[in-house]
Parts: sequence; structure tokens; C-alpha cells
Amino acid sequence: GIGEESDIQEIKSCEEKFDNIHYQPAVQMKDIISYTSSADIGIFISNITSLSYRYALPNKFFEYMHGGLPIIVSSNLEHLSEIVKNRNLGWVSHYDDITKTILSIDRTKVKSYRDKTLEYAKDAIWEKDAEHYKKIYTLKVN
Repeated sequence: GIGEESDIQEIKSCEEKFDNIHYQPAVQMKDIISYTSSADIGIFISNITSLSYRYALPNKFFEYMHGGLPIIVSSNLEHLSEIVKNRNLGWVSHYDDITKTILSIDRTKVKSYRDKTLEYAKDAIWEKDAEHYKKIYTLKVN
């Protein structure tokens, strides 16, 4: 979806106050990576604690990786947090500390994490996953 109207208005309000915050309306799927790559950092945070969120691996994560964006994820998103920490792809923050995390970001870390995300993205493609699934299915059948 395109988000809650109240959230959109809050982003637009911040856009008026800060030069580095921009609201971008929904774009065509084919244009997502080019738009995404123009940002400095991807943010995927949530205060929802359901199992489906804790272990989610959303498409947005892969869009950020393929766009070369370091990512900030909230610590309650356990699966994403683990990937981000283990692969040095960005920052993990408690939901209530997100502002502090953003304000503490060092620009040199952004460059380092950007390089890591682009490296990670090389293998984070369907074709690579399909190879693994094919091996698993072949083992099960034989």
C-alpha cells in the first residue's frame, strides 16, 4: 500500500522543515531501484511484535540492498536484525531509540555499509535461491 494518510502528512511536514527529508509518491515497480538508490539510508522499523513481523523478510529489504542502501531496522524484527548485524549492512535500533540512532550515524560508516549492501545484493536474487531449491527438491524426490 501507499501508507496511512496521517503518516504521509507527517513526512510531508518534515520535508518542509528539513532539506534531507523527501516524500516520494508511489512509483512503478520497474523504477523502484533507481528511486531507492538516490537515498542515503533505508529504514525499516516497526513496533509490531507478532511472529510474522519478527521473522519477516520483506521485499523492501531487497530493494534497499539492490539500491545499495545501508539499512536501519528495529531490533524486534529478529530475522532482519540478524542479517543486518551478521553482514554489516547497517544499524539495528530499538524502536524507541530510532531518533538517537539516526543522529549518531557517521558518514564514513554509510560508505562502508553501502559497499557491503551491494556485495550482499549480488547473491540476493531469485536465480540464486532457485538453485538451492532445485537441489533440495531433487534430494527429496530421489
